[in-house]
Amino acid sequence: MNSIRRRLTRRLLLAVFLLVGCGLAAAYMAMRTALLRNFDETLWAKTQFICTLTEVSKGRVELDFSDSFMRTFGRDVGTDFFEIWRHDGELIMRGPSLENYDLPRATGSLSPPRVLEMDFRGRRIRAMGVTFVPLREENEKRVPSGIDLDLVVASDRSELDRTLGLLGWVLGGCGGLLLAGAGILIPRLLKRGLSPLDHLADESSRMDARTLSRRFPTTGLPEEIRKISEGLNLLLDRLENAFGRERRFSADVAHELRTPLAELRNLVEVAIKWPEERDARTDEEILGVTLHMEALVAQMLALARSEHRRLRVQKRRTDLVTETKAAWQNVSAKAASRSLTVDWQLPSTLEVETDPALLRSIVDNLLNNAVEYSPPGSRVLLTARAEGMRFALSIANDAPDFGLEDVSRLFERFWRKDGSRSGGQHAGLGLSISQAFAEVLGWTLEASLDAGKHLALTLHGSFYVQDAVDRLQPNAPSSRFDPACTSADARCETVKECRDDRRS
Repeated sequence: MNSIRRRLTRRLLLAVFLLVGCGLAAAYMAMRTALLRNFDETLWAKTQFICTLTEVSKGRVELDFSDSFMRTFGRDVGTDFFEIWRHDGELIMRGPSLENYDLPRATGSLSPPRVLEMDFRGRRIRAMGVTFVPLREENEKRVPSGIDLDLVVASDRSELDRTLGLLGWVLGGCGGLLLAGAGILIPRLLKRGLSPLDHLADESSRMDARTLSRRFPTTGLPEEIRKISEGLNLLLDRLENAFGRERRFSADVAHELRTPLAELRNLVEVAIKWPEERDARTDEEILGVTLHMEALVAQMLALARSEHRRLRVQKRRTDLVTETKAAWQNVSAKAASRSLTVDWQLPSTLEVETDPALLRSIVDNLLNNAVEYSPPGSRVLLTARAEGMRFALSIANDAPDFGLEDVSRLFERFWRKDGSRSGGQHAGLGLSISQAFAEVLGWTLEASLDAGKHLALTLHGSFYVQDAVDRLQPNAPSSRFDPACTSADARCETVKECRDDRRS
């Protein structure tokens, strides 16, 4: 099982093992070096002492050996040894502790002396060899005798080795206890330290669609866990909003289809009950209801395809002004019936590289929205302008019943303001589709309301299609979706195209 806790436990134990091992090894080496230095200093002091006591008298080399000062060199103790030779190899004197044995001859200067280790009579000794010139008496003065002597002084290091062994055992035992304690404490500390993460995992495992309103606690948590909790809470906010939109969408679809289905059922039941009274108007009404449901389904398909980036974009240079004026011709009769006037503030031409069909669908929906919901006798303002490498097309109309809170919901699916947006032939999907198509083209569609209650829907975009649009084309279906089917006023000539598109 790949567990963060287990990996941390192994790595922390390994780190503690390395740190403790290296620390104890360094401590042992430092203590060993200090003990050896102290041992060598004592051995050097003994060597100097023997050099000082050695003198030449009447041509003979003599050593004033004193048991009180050199007890360790005696047979009864026998832990220190010395031996003196002439420089030509003649033995001068050996310590009583040597009995009839000889030390290995080694020479060296007084600074520094030669130090060596050896096995002597089954014991490990540490020796120091020097070459020195003893003194002699001359005119009541001690002067160099001119005779070179080799001296080797050795000491038994058994006590030192026992001390070092004991030190090694103590440090090793302490290290073992530290590692055992770390092996016990680290998993428990990690378990306690990671308990907020375990609690977070338990809480998240109990989350489902019915508990999306719950939130993870963020107070009293470590900084790292708190950031995870905050991120999960933001994700839950988005999920809750998404689920809420889906529930509203399902309810709105059922509501929108219920009325035409009930009407269609009534017409069919009447036709079946009184077939002799059936006339052409009944068939026309049935066809009208069917076309209304067909247009609603087409709009929903268009939204789904735009959200999944399945719309095929065919870009070419298009005059925005020409497309806007052509789209106005489709609503001009309705605008005249409502006594609306149009104020054109468009340049003579404004070419953009885009998909003409998607652009026409956007403009159609915007103009239909403006004409349908403008108060009778009011004015519709159409403006277009270039802003560097970008353009803006704005369609504005009077909206006396609108508030700022309505503007934020204007692009929601099936949303219609009570009273002013309750037309039976409109499902409330036109602006949602326009915004989705604008996003597919790499543009933005925004709504604003000024202090004079003038509602403006503004399309912002660049003159050239962005690279993101090009990346959508390889995944597009082979058949082309006709945006004309997204109009709430779809007629018989577009129904077949919508059916063919759904089958593809």
